[in-house]
Order: sequence, then C-alpha cells, then structure tokens
Amino acid sequence: MTFLLNWKIKYKFILTLLLPIGSLLYFAQDIVLEKYKIAQEMTELGYLATLNTKVSQFIHELQREREMSILYVIEKGQRFRQELDAEIARTDEALADYKAFITTLSEALIENATLKDMENSMQNALRSVDDIRIAVNNSTINPDNVMYRFSQVNDALITWSENIIERIEYTEVSVSAKTYVDIIIAKEQASLEGSLLASLFTQKYFESGNFAKFVEISALRKAYLKRALNNMTSEER
Repeated sequence: MTFLLNWKIKYKFILTLLLPIGSLLYFAQDIVLEKYKIAQEMTELGYLATLNTKVSQFIHELQREREMSILYVIEKGQRFRQELDAEIARTDEALADYKAFITTLSEALIENATLKDMENSMQNALRSVDDIRIAVNNSTINPDNVMYRFSQVNDALITWSENIIERIEYTEVSVSAKTYVDIIIAKEQASLEGSLLASLFTQKYFESGNFAKFVEISALRKAYLKRALNNMTSEER
C-alpha cells in the first residue's frame, strides 16, 4: 500500500469517498449469508441467496475496475498500470467464483429459464467488459465513456440481481438481500461521483451537464444508503 503515499490529493479524496461504503458492503455480505443460514434447509432459497451475493461481488469488483480504468485513462496510460492490472485480476477472480457456483446448479434446483437467463446476462456483460478493456488499453476511449459503459454493465447486473431477490419468499432473507443490493447501488452512485470528481480535478471544470448529474447521483447515493441503514438492525449497523 506504499504507492498510496505518492498519490495526488485528488485521488486520495476520491478514495475517502468510496472506502466507507466499501466497508459497509463487506459487512452487508456477511449479513446476507447469516440470514441465508437461517433458511438453508430451503434448498432453492439458499441457492438464490448465495447466487445474489456472487453477482453482487462481481458488480463490486467491476466498480473498482471502472474507477482505476478512469484514472488510468485520465493519466493517458502513464500511471496506474499496475493498480489497474490488480483490479482486473480481482474482477476475473470474482467472475471465476460466480462460474464455479453456477456449475453446482441444475434444473432440479433452479428453473431452466432462470439458468438460461443467468448465462445470457453474464455473457452480455463479459462481452461489454472485454470491449471496454480493449479500448482502455488502446487509449481509444475517454473517461466519460469509461464511466458510462461500465455503468451500463453494472445497471444490467443490478437489475438482474433485483430480479433474483423477487423470487425469494422468505421475508427475513429477502429484506437482507434487498439491503445488500441497496448498498451495492449506493456504492455505484459513490463510484460515479468519484469518476466525475476525477474529471473535475483533472480538467478544472465540469463538462456540460455534469454538475447537474453529480448532484442527482449524490442524492441517489444518500437515498439508497439511508434505506439500507433503515433496514438494518442496530447490531448490523
């Protein structure tokens, strides 16, 4: 972590914006898994709850990769190569974990249509991520487009994660899973805030429309985080 000492103040500021929600996300994952254990005898429910955490972890790593990709592009590939490679490795690790879990599923446990939807959604996401990585490596994409294209992928995966939760009928697990996704969404907004701030610090001004976008994103982050905290017990907070 000694490389952090050499970071400019703007990068440290963005990092301080993301760390609190990232920490909350870590503990929220434990909450979901703990609630899952309560109902682990309900086979399909257990698989759905675990599946949701796998997808959410993949989203989390994509958010981290997006942040580092934007910094790499802003610096025109002169800095952050090592850090970006490390983030890509973590994203790929989360994906491998997801794929390993999917192989344990079968039609007897989860509907075939759901399995097919899992496969299609993830394949579409992977194609998009591969395209973004190529563009970042070739310096053929600007920071705003990196933010936008990663956001498209994350939004699709978040929607899919929400659809998984809709199938969970056990109330306590469902509420915990929704809380976890709310934190994922709040972190998505925080990540977007950080991306806009990185552009601001570099260019010394907001691009047209970006200030209004920043205000809207900030309000969404606060709203989702507030809802997540309201759904947690005092011990979970």
